[in-house]
Amino acid sequence: LHASSASSSRLVSRFKTQKGGR
Repeated sequence: LHASSASSSRLVSRFKTQKGGR
């Protein structure tokens, strides 16, 4: 469960960064 949560958080962070970076 923890691993899944961390993965999701990382994915969201990457998506947010891409949108903000662009």
